[in-house]
Amino acid sequence: MYVIKKNDEGKWIIIKEGNKRATKVFDTKEAAILYAEGKYKDNYRVEDELAVVRHAAKKWPKVFWTIIVLIILAVATFFVLIFTKVISNPFLPSYSVKLELSDGEYNLTEKVEVVFRYSDNTIETVLVDNSGKATIKTDKKPVEAYLLNDVASYSYNPNSNLFKDSKNLTITLNKLSTPISGDGKDKAYLINPGTYRVVANNGDKVSYEVKPTAEGSYAVESLASIYKDIKVVMNVYVVNNGIKAEAPIIVADGGAKGEFTSNIKYTLEANKEFISNNNSWILEFNIEAKNTDTPASFDFVFQSADIVENMVYDDLQFHFMEFGNAANGDATYIKAGDNDILIDAGSKSGTVNYLIDHINKYCTDGKLEYVITTHADTDHISGMYGTKEKGTSAKGKTIDYTGILYYYEVGTLIDFALTNKEGGDNTNLGKYKAAVDHAVDNGAIHYTVDKCWNEEGGAKRHYKLSDVKDISMDILYNKHYFEKSSDENDYSVVTMFNYNDLHYLFTGDLEISGEESMASYYDGSTKEKTLPEVELFKAGHHGSPTSSNDVLLDIIKPKISVASCIAGANEYTNNNENVFPSQAFINRIAKHTDRVYVPTMIDYKESAATKEEVFKPLNGTIIVSSNGVGTALWASNNLTKLKDSDWFNEEIYMVDGKVSDSKKGDYYTKDTPGAVLAPRRVWPSYGK
Repeated sequence: MYVIKKNDEGKWIIIKEGNKRATKVFDTKEAAILYAEGKYKDNYRVEDELAVVRHAAKKWPKVFWTIIVLIILAVATFFVLIFTKVISNPFLPSYSVKLELSDGEYNLTEKVEVVFRYSDNTIETVLVDNSGKATIKTDKKPVEAYLLNDVASYSYNPNSNLFKDSKNLTITLNKLSTPISGDGKDKAYLINPGTYRVVANNGDKVSYEVKPTAEGSYAVESLASIYKDIKVVMNVYVVNNGIKAEAPIIVADGGAKGEFTSNIKYTLEANKEFISNNNSWILEFNIEAKNTDTPASFDFVFQSADIVENMVYDDLQFHFMEFGNAANGDATYIKAGDNDILIDAGSKSGTVNYLIDHINKYCTDGKLEYVITTHADTDHISGMYGTKEKGTSAKGKTIDYTGILYYYEVGTLIDFALTNKEGGDNTNLGKYKAAVDHAVDNGAIHYTVDKCWNEEGGAKRHYKLSDVKDISMDILYNKHYFEKSSDENDYSVVTMFNYNDLHYLFTGDLEISGEESMASYYDGSTKEKTLPEVELFKAGHHGSPTSSNDVLLDIIKPKISVASCIAGANEYTNNNENVFPSQAFINRIAKHTDRVYVPTMIDYKESAATKEEVFKPLNGTIIVSSNGVGTALWASNNLTKLKDSDWFNEEIYMVDGKVSDSKKGDYYTKDTPGAVLAPRRVWPSYGK
């Protein structure tokens, strides 16, 4: 390598690296470079190129700061575009949307608009392409979704609590009994209409409250027109066999953002001309929505249905959870307005983890406003104390046990007044009492149920659960709050939840003595001593043969019953008469309803093949909910009624009335001496 550089005399020389004597001497740098280019080709360098680098380095700070300023401007512009919604925010979580029809996949022939409403009542539209799929990016979880376009005479099936368990949403479109219509290009849409039905006997006077919500949208303009005020005129008709009798016209004005909510009370007198005995009548609404520009109107018939399926209402929810283990026990999570409530906590330590995972999807502040422990049996209290294991509570505190009363902050704790159990430190009852003490030390107010019934020391029979809606919880009478019983189950705390005129009853494991005491007290002699018919009855004692007796069922006449158990498991016995849910329970509940549901079942065939108990969802986690007008049913696995399930109708081998002892892996077959093939359960011929 040859080097071109200046010598001490100011001349430019070419010198071979490693030598001290110049090869050539030139007056100018250019002459030296010209010579080196011809003589040495690429085998040379100019020593003062370092000076050029140093010179460039002096200029670098200006270039550096110019680049920094440009980057800052680019980032600022990016966030301004996000804030002004010119571009979507790439950092927000994505939620995928899929449309389908109730009778199968919907092959869209055009793009459709879906409206999402968030908890703060802001509205966003998403254009769903021909594939039926779209993705929205938002940091808020939508609570409702509506199909905006009138596509093929299909309309949305409103659903609440969207994206709660998953980032995927399927919007099912159902055929309308009366399609939405409009004048010309202007259309109005009924948002979240609900479903109502009232049954009236001949000559009855019926006073009923409806709470419709309507919003107006006009396709001629942009979606911003959805924010305009509207006026809603409702013509109410009684409809029977296609004949309409006009009732008084109800007029109400819309509020801000075009939303209309009205609590309407009216009384209609049933008469022979339109309603015969035991016939139902349907409310038909003709609703006119107006804005300041062009009026638009449509007709909608509220569909006739007592129970709405595959829907979850927000206001009041009862969660019957599928634990999938051999000892299900009892645990019901309740969302009532802003209150998080738990009745009992299951029978195994593993239940606690499932309970907490499920509850935390709904309880966001780490506090259960009410905890109710019905009685002292292990399958109800074990999850309250859990296992001894260091951890962190929902509020970030260090805890020594995994149980519910350690993990959550508790507002009010109500439990049994009497028990036959021993309460030493190492007993289950002793561990429960220690958990109660921990909750009280951390701010919980503790009442035994006798104090509630007598309304002593601040305890109450009636608890209001919402400041704006008529949702409440009542402690009902049971003589065994005060009197000893030979059966621990009879000490159970009995609660009734109410939303307007709808009622939901929980009796724990109450047996015949306790149920008879209720029936005797609630004799109908006064309003306070009258038990109403109920939408939901949680089957007494998991659907055992000794609970849910006619003396109580004939009064409450439930529309829905959920038995918190594992269908067919030998948790307590393999005597088929006592395996939950029992035939005796089915015989009695069948007089009132066929809507009987169970979270989990034992899979007989698979268990017999593996010689181990295999548990599977029957209905899965079941949610019964209310909007104050009607009741909805949803299940994570399916909504097949117990009587229609494969488990119920399966034939299995029994010996002397006993089913196979699945806990021991001992399964009867056709070769077992004395084995008889018989159905698990039979729905009685007189059943509904």
